[in-house]
Amino acid sequence: MKKTFKVKEKTPIWGKKQTKEGKSPRVGTNVTYEDGRKQTLLTPSGKGAKYAHELKTNRRYTNDMRVKVDKDGVVQTLTPEQQAYRGGYLDAQKDAANCYKSKKEQKQAEREQRKAERTAAKAAKAHSGKAYGDSRGKDMGIERTLK
Repeated sequence: MKKTFKVKEKTPIWGKKQTKEGKSPRVGTNVTYEDGRKQTLLTPSGKGAKYAHELKTNRRYTNDMRVKVDKDGVVQTLTPEQQAYRGGYLDAQKDAANCYKSKKEQKQAEREQRKAERTAAKAAKAHSGKAYGDSRGKDMGIERTLK
């Protein structure tokens, strides 16, 4: 049975790029366990940034962004399978982002349409005089004639 250790400390890792709001995105967490082990856990956006950097440089990196080397000290490069996986991961992220944006725009358009319909209904109600409870004799079957 694998022995588990409790987390001693968690510290966030912030990205270098800025969001639209001007904040740095959270790309991961450094975790320190009671036995002294340190581990870096990446968020999906941090993993995407790591994969993009690996594809650009054709080198493998750790989650701490240190270059991975083999036993002989030679820098590890990406195999074609690894390149394909990383490219697919980035494409999937892009597709998910486009889908989210499309749904968000569609919901916003629906909201604006409902708001315009409510505004038009209020204007029609105010124009007919019913906004103030004035039926002007129409509902009681009384017809007014001009003499």
